[in-house]
Amino acid sequence: MEGTRFVCKSGADCGVPGDMMPAPTHATESSPMKVASATASSSSLHEKNTRKRRWWTIPLRLILTAAVVGLLLWQIPWRDVLSSAASMRPRYLVWAILLWIPAHGLQFARWAILAKHAGKETTWPDIFRSYWVGFTLAVVTPGRIGQFGRCFALKVPAARAIGVSLLERFYATVVLNGAGPLALAVMILGGAFLPAGVWRIAVLSGLCFVGIGVLVLGIIPRALLPALLWIVHRLPLSEKLERIVRVLEGLRGGVALILLALSLLSTVVALIQFVILLWAMDFAVPLGLGMIAVMVNFFLKANLPISMAGLGVGEWTAVFCLSELGVAPAAAVAGSLVLFAINVLSPALLGIPVLPSLKIPRANTEQIHVLALHRNRDKSVESCEQILATDEAK
Repeated sequence: MEGTRFVCKSGADCGVPGDMMPAPTHATESSPMKVASATASSSSLHEKNTRKRRWWTIPLRLILTAAVVGLLLWQIPWRDVLSSAASMRPRYLVWAILLWIPAHGLQFARWAILAKHAGKETTWPDIFRSYWVGFTLAVVTPGRIGQFGRCFALKVPAARAIGVSLLERFYATVVLNGAGPLALAVMILGGAFLPAGVWRIAVLSGLCFVGIGVLVLGIIPRALLPALLWIVHRLPLSEKLERIVRVLEGLRGGVALILLALSLLSTVVALIQFVILLWAMDFAVPLGLGMIAVMVNFFLKANLPISMAGLGVGEWTAVFCLSELGVAPAAAVAGSLVLFAINVLSPALLGIPVLPSLKIPRANTEQIHVLALHRNRDKSVESCEQILATDEAK
């Protein structure tokens, strides 16, 4: 024990005799090893339990998707749907396909801004790969929440990658749940869905309040930070969740406005695409009214995440919304499926080659060991400083 040295945080020798310390050096080193081993075992066990709990969700979603699509095609004969799709005039179909470029160009710009916000080490190849693989993962998840998987293609700290992926989904949700209620209010005001009366006024007021409020949050997302921090501090793993939520801090008002504008414009392009597909099937739907009805369709589909990629659900809501404009059910279903193939399925195919390169962030046991050593050293230094203070007082 005589040769034991004590090193303070500054790296200097504390000069405290070895016999004043209660524990030998090997005990100090064994503690972090146990902590690291226990943490790694706990993490591994948690992963296995999570996999066991969730393995059944994939077949369940497949069954639900098949059931929804099957019910749809039972109510609306699939031959009528195929006939409507085959009757599309090529000129209009080409225009709808060409609008794929601005639709995805605007979404890519939004993702690029957020990915660069994650860190300077984010490269353009990573941004490109992560954008397309998001659609691949979205196809097999309800509500397209699989787009969150874009974070796994970014080579930045896990907390920041997850944070910007959540921000990307946040802006997609803001547009759907902001513009959607306003579009629904316009349709109700025009005489659709609800009869005149007190309830209609109350519903209209509520929809306008929600729609405007959600869009305002898209302009000032940092206003959500105090509430989110209050929530995460009361949850398990609060430190990690806080690092994710803190991504909002660097999002200034100008950038937030640009992100919201890009989200709105990309949605407008998709609305125009759907109306053009209806024109291709000889339904003379006014552009403005058609866009409003399709916006309500998108809003309802996004808030009913039952099937994979919204298949079947989106077609039901399209029939419901477009029937107010005199569009035949088979044409509404055909238009919805063709738009899905153009805007979601085609980019999902482009993302398939990227899937093998995805890496899910995992806890590094070496890092845990180092952190444990640091914590143990700090405790020793504190004890050393207390002993010195007591000695000086005496």
